[in-house]
Amino acid sequence: MLVEAIWLVPILPLAGFVVLGLLGQLLPMPRPLVALIGCGSVALAFVAALVTAVGYSGPNASDQVYYTWNGLGSSGGINIGLWVDPLSLTMLLTVTGVSLLIHIYSIGYMAHDEGFRRYFAYLNLFVFAMCLLVAADSYLLLLIGWANVGLASFLLIGFWFNRPRAVQAARLAIVVNVIGDAAIMLAIFLLIVTFGNPSYQTLLHDAPHLLDNSGLVVIATLLLLVGAAAKSAQLPLYIWLPDAMEGPTPVSALMHAATMVTAGVYLMVRSAPLTALMTGADAALIHNVIGWVGALTAIFAASVALVQRDIKRVLAYSTISQLGYMFLAVGVGASDAAIFHLVSHAFFKACLFLSAGIIIHALGDEQDMHKMGGLLRRMPLVATTFGIGTLALAAIPPFAGFFSKDAVLAGAYAGGYYALWAVGIVVAFLTALYMGRAFLLTFGGQSRSEVATHPHITTSSMTWTTAALALLSLGGGIIAFTFTDWFAGFGTVGEGIAFSFGVSAIISLVVALAGLFVAYRLYGQGQLAANVPGWLYTTAAKGWGLPALYHEAIVVPVQAIARTIAVFFERGFLEEALHEVRTLF
Repeated sequence: MLVEAIWLVPILPLAGFVVLGLLGQLLPMPRPLVALIGCGSVALAFVAALVTAVGYSGPNASDQVYYTWNGLGSSGGINIGLWVDPLSLTMLLTVTGVSLLIHIYSIGYMAHDEGFRRYFAYLNLFVFAMCLLVAADSYLLLLIGWANVGLASFLLIGFWFNRPRAVQAARLAIVVNVIGDAAIMLAIFLLIVTFGNPSYQTLLHDAPHLLDNSGLVVIATLLLLVGAAAKSAQLPLYIWLPDAMEGPTPVSALMHAATMVTAGVYLMVRSAPLTALMTGADAALIHNVIGWVGALTAIFAASVALVQRDIKRVLAYSTISQLGYMFLAVGVGASDAAIFHLVSHAFFKACLFLSAGIIIHALGDEQDMHKMGGLLRRMPLVATTFGIGTLALAAIPPFAGFFSKDAVLAGAYAGGYYALWAVGIVVAFLTALYMGRAFLLTFGGQSRSEVATHPHITTSSMTWTTAALALLSLGGGIIAFTFTDWFAGFGTVGEGIAFSFGVSAIISLVVALAGLFVAYRLYGQGQLAANVPGWLYTTAAKGWGLPALYHEAIVVPVQAIARTIAVFFERGFLEEALHEVRTLF
């Protein structure tokens, strides 16, 4: 059976990591060979995922079991295997496909970096961990992939470890992600206590017969939400993602587009059957909590993106905002729309990040949009790909974001979540506004620096991969929308994507066009800033004071406790005790 090929999907990138990371330390590897192994392993993984998808007959899931662990005693064994269903296949195809393009792009972007082999080894480790996460057949195996994604992200964000800011960003990312890891572990314990087994098979088929009350399930679901919020940068655990821009730009594209940050959305969609087990009041509570976490995150991040000068930080806060849209969709029961938006977002956000990478590479690592301008004439191809990504993110038809974002809003509107829908509409306006601003500051007007006047030539591997993602951003939404039955099983109701060219779509399109129009009026003539009060601009740029609040409320007290322990316990007690012991001998 072709579905049995699924085991190759995570194994091939793992093999690439072993060869590059371990054997590469012992044997000399020229850069072309490193690129071939790094890109080839992911290309073969994509082929294996495609073969598995072709062989899947559906509609029932197929559990490919490779080992059964009997450590739970009378509660039965836990299967160690991979889960084949439309959700896992969609994620595997998206992860491996977009990751392959980013790997190829990296050949040119990292061509002169001394850590070329180490870089591709880390990328392969990342893809392996992500594939294991989305293909696992139980929460226990998912946790292993989840933790390894965090480890790989730590290594990639801090890749340039000689830069203090990169090290600090990597450290912050791993700390926040470990908070989420701990929450998921507690959730798994509760699921084992409640159902005896954390496998998806138990959750889908046996759980309704094993459940006495939904109290523990509610707590487990909320703990899973904490883990998902940490990985997908939702309030209040978003703080690590903007600083993750300190890694190489292809890493930013890899994490922000189709892989790490979407893991939380996947976890919430995979856990949707838990909500079906709850009583009406408990289910309503969970839906509202998830929906409002997403909505508040979306509008918060969009407002901060409006005033960023660093082109990568604009895209970073945009990612946080779009992830909020996906959580909003899960909250209103439109998990199908959440995955639809996840897929289309992978296309246009990777396109935007890789386009930004070409710009930064061409301008000698300059990321400040105030020092750009006039690039439309000097870099027309990049202007085209960035413009396509901008229109897709702003949800202008016929680009991919129009179909997927309006599927989210239509799901909220059809489900009667009018307050959440209204927040989504406001975010649609802000999204078009900040992306229009980013495009005009980067490509419009006249050059505002010497590097913007004479950009460097870009390698072909960086150009054509970005162009491929631009094409997917243009036509990917239409293609995906023709396969709405494929997404139907993701939703709580299972009726497919609730999209129509009705009131919600029309209003969303009008406000998106209004956002682009306002952006043109404010920045179309080369202006650097809109006429807003300085204090408001500065406060928004600093994340409305949340990072400062976290520093004063968490970092400063923890540092004070650490200093106290160091002075009074380590130096005052342990060192004196060790000195006394040494004097005895």
